[in-house]
Amino acid sequence: LSMILRSILIKSPKTVFIHASSSQVYSAKESGEIVNENSEKKPSTFYGYTKLSGMSMIDFYRKEHKLNASSAIFFNHESTFRSCEFVSRKISKTVAEIKLGKKEFLTLRNIGAKADISSAYDLVRGLILMAQKCNNTDYIFSSFKSTSVLDLVKFAFEYVDMEWKDFLKYDQDKQTNYVIGNNQFSKNSLGWAPAIDVKAL
Repeated sequence: LSMILRSILIKSPKTVFIHASSSQVYSAKESGEIVNENSEKKPSTFYGYTKLSGMSMIDFYRKEHKLNASSAIFFNHESTFRSCEFVSRKISKTVAEIKLGKKEFLTLRNIGAKADISSAYDLVRGLILMAQKCNNTDYIFSSFKSTSVLDLVKFAFEYVDMEWKDFLKYDQDKQTNYVIGNNQFSKNSLGWAPAIDVKAL
């Protein structure tokens, strides 16, 4: 990242650079904890530390070298490009297979886990608005609400007109700590808002 930023500074100082960060820069002390751009950043995962390191570097370059750079703090996001290793796609794929008679059950570990989930398409739209605004400010892109794994299961079975309770096997229904992103600053500053809800996605 440092090499990229240095190259922009030397060769193309008018370039607008946006760093894709993650909600994992925050640590959830409780379930449904709401965070914003100014909330304490204290990662609990290695991935979160790498993203926070990038944000710190961005902050240094824009303060010391006036570089046009910002960080987009992405909360969980989904799209049709997800591989089937992700729970959202595992659910949609398996439910389709059950509907077609190819499988009998959907098996999951924890249906109680929750996250702030958005559409990746909405988040990319946010990136474009950030680049156009070009004001060296970090933004959160999130749904500002929680969705559980069970919610995804219900959405999928409802879509194929089947009763989820008849086809679901799971190990536990346990809620874990998670953060919700307050997207109000992105709405007020960029005019951005989620257009695609999780059910539609």
